[in-house]
Amino acid sequence: MKKYYWGLCLSALVLTFLGCQSLTKKSSDLKVSYEEFEKVLSPRGYALLSGQESMLVLIALPGDKYPKIYRYSFKDKEFTLDYDHGFAISGLGDDRSGKNIYLHIDDNGDENTQIYTYNPETKKPTLLFGKAKFKSFVTNSDAQGDFLILSSNFENKAIYSIYRLNLKNPTQFERISDGKTNLFAELVSEDGQKVIGTRSLSNNENQVFLIDAQSKKSKLLFKRSKAVFSPAYFGDNGNALYGVTDYNRDRTGCAKIPLDKPNQVFYFMEDKTKDISCDYGDVSKLYSTSELSRGKTKLTFYRKPFKDPIAIPQLFNNQS
Repeated sequence: MKKYYWGLCLSALVLTFLGCQSLTKKSSDLKVSYEEFEKVLSPRGYALLSGQESMLVLIALPGDKYPKIYRYSFKDKEFTLDYDHGFAISGLGDDRSGKNIYLHIDDNGDENTQIYTYNPETKKPTLLFGKAKFKSFVTNSDAQGDFLILSSNFENKAIYSIYRLNLKNPTQFERISDGKTNLFAELVSEDGQKVIGTRSLSNNENQVFLIDAQSKKSKLLFKRSKAVFSPAYFGDNGNALYGVTDYNRDRTGCAKIPLDKPNQVFYFMEDKTKDISCDYGDVSKLYSTSELSRGKTKLTFYRKPFKDPIAIPQLFNNQS
């Protein structure tokens, strides 16, 4: 449920919250502590609704004891409660098809994360995938929304594997990783055939695998000592993996790995004085970069691959 697009939505959401006339009570009555307001700065997910006139936000507003699903109207600038599960929901998001909204719900504590679909019309969740005492997490679907790629440890609590689930018949799913290597699905190609899985070895080292969803064959794309490659998106017409890495550098930069040249890292954006990351939004179709230096963050959005930047308000950048 990862989409860099929501970074822009978050900025807009915070600014809107600051200036909105109504949340669940009149703004003149709304006096909260910093701790309460801080909740608003830490939403757990978003989903843009059909027509793009409103969005669902998983957030704890001032006075809430735990995050709930609110519907935010861009026109009215108001939050209205959409769904209260009775305790915290850990995640909310949609897939690239825009057809499905997913929730991560911990029904019996942190070791019981299950995947639900959420219907914004009926305002009801339905269990899609999961098993008690195990964890499952959504990654993304193909462009048509026929299949969902997810990660789970329901077969072996010590090992996360990657699964392909038929969204038209959720009882049909199959493991596409080997079941022996601890892998977490990070990316899915638009046609749903290529899946990127990562294996974390430590805080400063990981391995990146390319998995064919049909043949279930895997290829090791990245393995470098004391280095991390964080996958961001498929580029070059699907022939290269783009991401963020600190390989052979003191700072992070943007680089790509051609799928036919495993373990060959080509930097295309870096700076010795700052950490740089890059991404691409399936929904917005925008590229983005984040530059961190001396406690300040600069966000830039582009219509083309890191060209033709879009002007955004300075308030969207962190000045502290």
